[in-house]
This record gives sequence, structure tokens and C-alpha cells, in this order.
Amino acid sequence: MPHLLFILFFFTLGACIGSFLNVVVWRLPRGESLVSPPSRCPYCEHRLAFYDNVPVFGWLWLRGRCRYCFNPISARYPTVEFITGAVFSFYYIMLFTGDGVCGRTLDIRHDWPIYLMYVFALSCLLAASLIDAAQFWIPQSIPLLLAGIGLLYHTILGGLPVGARAMPGELYLAPDGVGGLAAAGGGIGLVISLILLWRGKLIRSFALGYPALEVDQEVHQEAEPKQGWAGRLVGRWIESFRRKLTPQQKT
Repeated sequence: MPHLLFILFFFTLGACIGSFLNVVVWRLPRGESLVSPPSRCPYCEHRLAFYDNVPVFGWLWLRGRCRYCFNPISARYPTVEFITGAVFSFYYIMLFTGDGVCGRTLDIRHDWPIYLMYVFALSCLLAASLIDAAQFWIPQSIPLLLAGIGLLYHTILGGLPVGARAMPGELYLAPDGVGGLAAAGGGIGLVISLILLWRGKLIRSFALGYPALEVDQEVHQEAEPKQGWAGRLVGRWIESFRRKLTPQQKT
């Protein structure tokens, strides 16, 4: 029973994180603030009510359309929320039930830093992948944040040998301090590189702009990309699920 409660809790937490990742994917490439203004419809810019922002279920309640302007809401939003929640639950199951992934059962009371680091890294990678898929570039802030948190984590905390058990409240110091020293050295190198970049001593890659992609170099492009049978099937299901508009709403 405790495992089931934790699985449901982490799924809910992951879905909420997924909702924030949707905000990151939309606003970060456009240079907008991630916290202000509050969530709003991208078409009519009407501020969304809190019950419209409930992860996964908010999209289902609205039947895939904005409550105010009736424009369709992309199915990407509940999909990202559900996938993030499922990943959070999956990693809890893999780490804290059965024999875990290291041949031993971890305890959420002692090993929660490992879990948080894993799901944080996966959340950053998911956001970067979605932005890259849509924009063909990744904002530098995401890998920099991921590198900084990762180096900080491995500098302060480390992994225990297989079969070892930390006492409650005990830090996961890396064996013999080797891992901590290596991470600290990497962190110092990262800070020095950032300072040199800020002072203009290091040159950015593609400082004059990125080269044109192959898709940009093509002269003749189709109006709409071709979809496979699975994409067409899912697209038809989404359109059939959306709330039908009345004649007044269509105008």
C-alpha cells in the first residue's frame, strides 16, 4: 500500500512538472518569462482558470478547446504531462521496489537525492528535446542548468557501493572522495569557462549565426508533411474528441 501511494504521488508530481515543461517549451525559445504572466490561451490570451490548468484532466474536461475563444488546444500538452508523470512513477518503481536497478532495494527515506537527480535530469532532457524538435536548436540555459546541478550534486553527494546502506540523515559521500573531487574539478572548469566566455576570451560557436539546415535549403517543399498511418489515426481520434462548435461559436 505505501508503494501505491508513492507511485500515485510521484505521478501527480510528474504531471505538474510536465505542465511546467509545456510552459518552458513555449516561452523559453521566445525569450518570455517563465513565471509571468500566468498561464493563458495562446490565441485569445485570456488567463486560464486554475481548474483549466489541472494536468491531463484539464484538457479532457475542455474537450481539447479553449473555454473562451473555442480554438483547439494542442494534444501535446496532456501528452507531455502524462509522459512526465509516467516517467516519475516508473523511476520510483525501478529504484524503490523489488531489487532496484543496482541489485539492491533503495529506500526513499535515505536515497531520495538519487531519485530527485534522475527525474530532474530527465525533465531537462525532455524540455530540450521538445524545443529541439520544434525549433531545431536548444537554449543554452537548459544544458548549463543541468551541468551546474549535476556537478553540485556529485560534489556534495555521491553513490554508495552496491550493497551498502546509509544511516538516516547520512550524506552519500563518494568513496574516498574521488568522485567528489572529480566533480568539484569539473565545476571549477565550468565556472572558469563561463567567466572567459563572459569576458570575450572564448569565442562562441556559430557566433555569426547557425548554418542553414537541409530543410531550409530545399526550394520545393510540400505544404504539409506526410504522416504515417499511426499519426493519421491519432489525429482523427483527437479531432473526433474535440468539442463540436455551434454555429454561434464558429462565427
